[in-house]
Amino acid sequence: MKKTIAFLTALITLCSLTSCEENKKEDIKSETEVIQQEVVQTEKTTAAVLPFGEYSVEDFTDINVKIAMQESEPPVKVEEYEISGLEIEPKIPVCALPENRRIEYLDPGFNNKSHYIGDLPVHFDGDEYEKEFMELYAPLLDTPVYPEFNNITADDENVYYVAQYDRRCNIASGYIMDSHDFKIYRYNIETKENTCLYSFESGNSKFNITNMDVVDGEVVFSGNCREYSNDKEKCTSGVFKLNSEENELEVLYELENNEYIYSFVKDYDNSLNMAVVGKTGIENYVYTEGEWVETAVNNDELDIFDETVKSYKRDKTIFTECSRFTLDTGLRSAELTALTDKRATYIMSDSTTKKLYTYDFEKMERYIIDLTSLSADYTCISSGENLFMYTDTQGIYIIPELGAAFEIYKTKRDFSNSPENKKPQKFNRVSVYNGKIIVVEQTVTDLVSASSNNVEDNIPIEEDYVGKDKNSLNKIYIINQ
Repeated sequence: MKKTIAFLTALITLCSLTSCEENKKEDIKSETEVIQQEVVQTEKTTAAVLPFGEYSVEDFTDINVKIAMQESEPPVKVEEYEISGLEIEPKIPVCALPENRRIEYLDPGFNNKSHYIGDLPVHFDGDEYEKEFMELYAPLLDTPVYPEFNNITADDENVYYVAQYDRRCNIASGYIMDSHDFKIYRYNIETKENTCLYSFESGNSKFNITNMDVVDGEVVFSGNCREYSNDKEKCTSGVFKLNSEENELEVLYELENNEYIYSFVKDYDNSLNMAVVGKTGIENYVYTEGEWVETAVNNDELDIFDETVKSYKRDKTIFTECSRFTLDTGLRSAELTALTDKRATYIMSDSTTKKLYTYDFEKMERYIIDLTSLSADYTCISSGENLFMYTDTQGIYIIPELGAAFEIYKTKRDFSNSPENKKPQKFNRVSVYNGKIIVVEQTVTDLVSASSNNVEDNIPIEEDYVGKDKNSLNKIYIINQ
């Protein structure tokens, strides 16, 4: 299957792989050498675009580079803004109103008179369970709740996010997916103005925004809508563009029955890519000049950065071709994760090791960095001719030929999932806009709900709900490439 991958969302995969390395000169750089050469690297001017080239792994000199975290400031401009003053009024979500209180809203584990403990159904008297559950939960439904922030993205002037009020509903899921009550906001970084662009409230249907992004200053998102009763007006699922002036949505693509969006992403050139699963399998589309154009499916095409760049396995090794070059990487399994006119970077990993391979078409050198010591799965994207690697808790700027790594941000997060650890956690959302890497730091407290045959155990306590002091947007980093 042809897999469309955005410049922002090129994910590190764990694959079984072997490197076909030649016996070439190896230059093992020490941490001291990294620091000494750092200034020379940052002052180098960009050369003219290289002519078309046909390369194979034999053309490059391998240089093994040791990664070394630096104490100095990164050789890239990083702007940091505090946005912690964001205030939104609490409200009673529409699903918690007396006329909309239904057991399927409030306890998704309730199904066919069964309740689940893990994957095992626990049978009980459904009518008695529902009655007791609704009586115990009613006091929590009568008070306003602060929203949870999701689908966070940004351009270089604003932060866009979805404020979901369904925190008092869907409690058994522990995480809000479908929403009966949400608003889309735009927060201006400079003026601190927080503007509601769109609102959704429904007692008969729920909407799940699967992905949201900003394209040329306009909000676009994909989502699925489901109604509770067949006799109600059918709601629309698909891809939408927000008309903020009219508080209306323009339907860019409407899903038919039994279709769902497999992926929806924005590429580094701002084009929209979508894969739809339907009756005939998976169909791939690119949105251009106001319409969706179906793209051909080639089982050998694994990673598509635009219409002219593809990376696939040929003769047992990864082969990449585009309008600028062709490259036989010599790697049996790897993922193309960062690309410029002068460099191509791949990540390969197995059960014990993880390595970064950067092919430099100017110097004809291949820099090999062992990432095993980082012990986490990082997404890698280009940052100028260098690299930016990130997880939701850490961002690192890397100069491949030096192995110099500069920490842009790092947050601690407690991943334990127990009632004793319902603490506010910080993590980050990363997006790319106009060539800038934008990171938004968020704080959220997860609801940990018990699954028990005892009804009382399935009712969260008041203090566990997310309030404005536990759910917030804290700061934004803008990394200028």
